[in-house]
Amino acid sequence: MTPQKFREFAEKRQKELAKLLRSDLPRLMGTKAMQHFRGNFARGGFLDDNLQAWPSTWRQQTLSGADGQRGPLLSRTNTLRNRILFRAAPGRVRIYNDLIYAAIHNNGGNTITPILRNTTALKTEKAQRKATTFSIISAALLERHAP
Repeated sequence: MTPQKFREFAEKRQKELAKLLRSDLPRLMGTKAMQHFRGNFARGGFLDDNLQAWPSTWRQQTLSGADGQRGPLLSRTNTLRNRILFRAAPGRVRIYNDLIYAAIHNNGGNTITPILRNTTALKTEKAQRKATTFSIISAALLERHAP
């Protein structure tokens, strides 16, 4: 191969490599990463060098049938798993999940919203009133019928 032919060959390969790094590779890496993270749901844990299993859930420990057999973070619809997406850009790729509660599952956090907090507090207050009323009525009945 002459020096001129080698130079032409190298320039052609350099353009192909630049295209690969700029557009093809981010798409390929995004697809692989998305498949990997979605696969973690099927495996029931995070796979790095070895599987770090997610803790079993109350649902798995207490329910029977299909609900009890599904792994942690899995639901009938698999929404959390299916919303793992990627966006390729020149020379980079972003893996993300656009669900509001995905970050809480990943990083931890407060799952009690103000509405839920108010509803829970109201139910607790009503239950306490019923228990108190029942105790007062029971005490009165016992006093009436005491020998």
